[in-house]
Amino acid sequence: MPDLPDVTFPRDRRIDPSVRSVLVPHWSNLAPEDVVDGVTSMRRTLIDCMRNLPLEESVPIADSAVRAGDITSPALVRLAASMRGRGRRRAMAVAAMATAAAANAYESTLRAIASTVPGLNVEPQRPIRIADGRVLHPDLLDERLGIVIEAESFTWHGETAALTRDCARYNAFVTQGLIVIRFSWPQVIFRPAYVVEVLANAVALAHRHANVARGAPAYAA
Repeated sequence: MPDLPDVTFPRDRRIDPSVRSVLVPHWSNLAPEDVVDGVTSMRRTLIDCMRNLPLEESVPIADSAVRAGDITSPALVRLAASMRGRGRRRAMAVAAMATAAAANAYESTLRAIASTVPGLNVEPQRPIRIADGRVLHPDLLDERLGIVIEAESFTWHGETAALTRDCARYNAFVTQGLIVIRFSWPQVIFRPAYVVEVLANAVALAHRHANVARGAPAYAA
C-alpha cells in the first residue's frame, strides 16, 4: 500500500500546503467517464500510472491489468498512443512492455529494472528444454546472451522440498551453459542500483562467454 493516497484535483483548484501531509495531489480535468463511484476508472488509472510512476512501479501495474484480463496488450498500447502531452512517451514504453506472461508483480519489477541495463533484453517465463527433455520456465531469460534471472523469495523456497527443487532447477540451467543470476525480494525492491550493477556485469561476462560465440542454447519451441 502507498504511504499516502493519490488525489486528483481540477486544474484550477488551489489547496492548502498542509494537505500534502495526508495525500499526494495531482491536477487534471477529468472527463465524466474517468470517474466511477468516486475513484478514477480502470482506464484512467492506467493512464495516470503509466504517465506518472517510475518504470519499476508502472510495469507491474500494467502487467497485472493484462494478466487479470482487465485489458488486452494491444488495447493498452492503443490507450497509451491516444494520450497527449507530458508522459506520453513513457506510457507508450510501459504499454509496449506489458505482458500477461509475467508470473507476479515482483517478477515484473525485476523485469522493469532489467530493461534499463544496456545490452540486456529479457523475456518472462520463456521455455527452455534441458538435457533430460524437461521444459523449464525461468523467471527472465535473455536468449541471445544466455542469461537467466531468477526472482527468489522465502514464500516459494522456504521449505526443504522447495529448496531441493530450486537447487535442481539452478543446476539444470548452469549445466545447460547458462549464466544464472538470482535476486532476493529485498534486493529488487530496496536495492535496484545493486540489481543494475550485477546485471551489467552479467552482460559483460556473457560477451566473453563461449555460448555467445557458439550461439544460444537450444530452447523449447
